[in-house]
Amino acid sequence: MTKSPFVRIPGEGGAEPVDSGAMRLLVEFGLLPTYVRNGERCALVDDLRALAPLIDILKSRAREVAREHPLLDAGAVGGFPLSAASRLDFTSVPPKMDPAFCAAMRRILGAEWKGELEAAQAIPYLGDAVLTTRSAASAEMAATQIARVRDLADSKANVFANSAYYMGSKRALSGLIVEAAERHSSRDTVFVDLMCGSGVVAGAAGRSWECVASDAQVFCRLLAIVQGGGFSRARAERLLARIMPCARQHAQDLASRVHGLLSLEDRLFHSDIDDALLQKYRDLSRVLPTFPGTGEHDGWKPAEVVRLRRSGAERYPYALFTAYFAGVYFGLRQCVEIDSLRFAIDTVAEEEERDWALGVLVAALSGAGTTYGAHFAQPPMRGDKDLPLRKVARLLENQAKSLFHEFAIRLENLAAESERAVRPIRTVPGPWREALNKLREQCFDRDVLVYVDAPYRREEYSRYYHVLETAVRYDYPSAIGRGKVPLKSAGGRFASPFFTRNVHGVEGELANIIQQVLAAGWKCIWSYSDAADANIATVIDEVATRTSCQIESFAAPYRYRGQGGHNPRAVTEFVVVFSSRT
Repeated sequence: MTKSPFVRIPGEGGAEPVDSGAMRLLVEFGLLPTYVRNGERCALVDDLRALAPLIDILKSRAREVAREHPLLDAGAVGGFPLSAASRLDFTSVPPKMDPAFCAAMRRILGAEWKGELEAAQAIPYLGDAVLTTRSAASAEMAATQIARVRDLADSKANVFANSAYYMGSKRALSGLIVEAAERHSSRDTVFVDLMCGSGVVAGAAGRSWECVASDAQVFCRLLAIVQGGGFSRARAERLLARIMPCARQHAQDLASRVHGLLSLEDRLFHSDIDDALLQKYRDLSRVLPTFPGTGEHDGWKPAEVVRLRRSGAERYPYALFTAYFAGVYFGLRQCVEIDSLRFAIDTVAEEEERDWALGVLVAALSGAGTTYGAHFAQPPMRGDKDLPLRKVARLLENQAKSLFHEFAIRLENLAAESERAVRPIRTVPGPWREALNKLREQCFDRDVLVYVDAPYRREEYSRYYHVLETAVRYDYPSAIGRGKVPLKSAGGRFASPFFTRNVHGVEGELANIIQQVLAAGWKCIWSYSDAADANIATVIDEVATRTSCQIESFAAPYRYRGQGGHNPRAVTEFVVVFSSRT
């Protein structure tokens, strides 16, 4: 029988019970992640082993800790000893915890017994923590960690590249993920972001390791690229000098086909915010035709435009966004500018410059799009009745912004951030099975750490991002409903295996991914939330029954904002690292 990777708290099956006070400290400050397994609160055996020196210290000095911190029973501990040479204190009670704290502190504990002892120094640590230590190794480790976390926090790349929170940004958690990876890697490690999404983790990891980003959707891989190194402000200026004149000429040609509608929109943008504005908005919405409708206005027939471009009978001017999304997610003039930028980008011959320009365009669309519930599954306005004046005014204010300007500013800013990054981010097409097969060919005999950030919900995530993927593929897809979502059955968008009503199927898929990574001889780092659909302990158990592996985990409190723009809620994010036992 396979030995369980878990132990029930405070201990079972011959495991030494952990002192209750020590246990409460470890759990309270996130140093010991706990899981619900078969209705019981459990911890990973390997986590307890990693924390054994600290547990011994806390047990041996239990009376001292209780005397120094009489509020222990109230859960308000001001600090505790880490070793004979170090202690940890907090400047506020309860303390503000940095997401990276759990993984970073685990590394400090590992450094405690190395190096020389010196005069004690108090080091402002992560969050509200202060590390007082005489250990030279611990002090050096803490300084490195603080610098790394600050560097990630100061990076503006993921702000420019991932404007919409519906993409599940890992920005706040990137410090935790990087610190967990640091514990299980070397400078020669290849970090693979297997489902890179918004590219934030790939951008963060690329500051420490050679990084490869993969995703089934092309726009995700492009967002990862523009958060890496290898580009510069000088190259951005040269690229803009090539793209913008071409885009402006194209915009003139396309605008001539929708001149009357643009005039109506311009008058709307310059109107007073009153009841008359609502009527003008209704009037434009009723006469503005979009595909797949058969409407027309002054010779502008979106259905005919799409038919000609699908058949190859006519390609110029590019008109996908103007035909599909005008008045839906973007203003009409914005769509003219988007189509014009897309045309100009296609005239760029160099692949790297073209990828950067496409990635920046995706970032600009993500930030400028007017959406419902912060995603592209539904437009913000559904119908023209009972329109709130304030909401219409905000929508028009956003749609009056220039996409030309937004694109240029983002390209310049991302290029400036790229100069601070260490190395470029390579990409490999997904889905995950195809990516792993390709990586086996590229990373033979390399130390590889694969990061898995699978969907938290059993939802069709591709319908939330279809506008961004369409901007890249530019293939005039099918368009269903108010959201203009491409038909999945016709191959118009990615079909995720996580879109299922069967939670056991999700847990099995997660276990399959982790097992395949381990089978390649690599390490796997998986992040997941206790509020997600799958049970983390169930996935860990499944992996442990298939593969002999060491399993170490870290946790951090997090404020999660789900699909639909609901108020954020408190959850615990877990980072679990799997590695084959040697």
